[in-house]
Amino acid sequence: MKIHCLGPKKLLRAAFLLCIGVFLLAGCAQKAPQTPLVGPGLNAEALWSQFTQTHAKNFVPKTLDATASLQYKGRRAGRVNVRFWGDFSRPLRLDLSAGFGTTVALVREDASRLVCYYPQDKLALYSHTGPQAALDAGLPLPFTLQYLALLMAGAYPSLAAQKYSRADIQPNGYWKYFFSHGTVVSITLDSIGQPVELTGQHKTLGWTLLLGRYTDEEGQNPRPKKLELRLSTGDIAILRTKNFSLDSTQWNAKALALELPPETLLRPMDSRLQPEN
Repeated sequence: MKIHCLGPKKLLRAAFLLCIGVFLLAGCAQKAPQTPLVGPGLNAEALWSQFTQTHAKNFVPKTLDATASLQYKGRRAGRVNVRFWGDFSRPLRLDLSAGFGTTVALVREDASRLVCYYPQDKLALYSHTGPQAALDAGLPLPFTLQYLALLMAGAYPSLAAQKYSRADIQPNGYWKYFFSHGTVVSITLDSIGQPVELTGQHKTLGWTLLLGRYTDEEGQNPRPKKLELRLSTGDIAILRTKNFSLDSTQWNAKALALELPPETLLRPMDSRLQPEN
């Protein structure tokens, strides 16, 4: 399989699997004010309140349809195109393709199962207990596709529902909030309450997610068009959104289905850790 910038099939899977978990974390809200609610003397509690008002309440859309590019750096390098669509409540579908329309992987996530299908290999990897099982198996997947969808929409309801344990002012005037429980260890907000950095830890895997290039579109919630995930392993994945749309009407079941050919070889997600012949 010849794919621009990508190595063997094994490397494609690594880049793809990083992408699944590359990003995601939480819910949406009403349109952000274009001027800060807090004055020059930034207050941690007031800024947090602005964040929850802007990014974590009244999330109305039910579905998304997006395209993006994923660049992978580190021990391996490559670039793939991303098509991502589905219901925020799941199912969600994600397709990855390389140069000349070559399909790298087809993915489906629902509330209980994640399936990753590689057409060139006629191989499908699955987890019956959800995407978290892949992370527990040693794969660098700190998020679910559902978290990714919400994050791309500029939504952080799970974070806003928490009470931070402490807040530290940063040299640039931003506030960094720390949490005692949950996947996220900290979140840094800029002067108008927009997230610019998230950090987390799962067992020995640490990660930092940088968010930038927020949109400023009339009638829409501000959302980051660039997400950069840095893992403690030294790997980096950068997701750049190209097109993004929201809707209040759910997708039909057929549009979100992932039909596997009869000859497909099914393997549990953790089998990917086994040496290849």
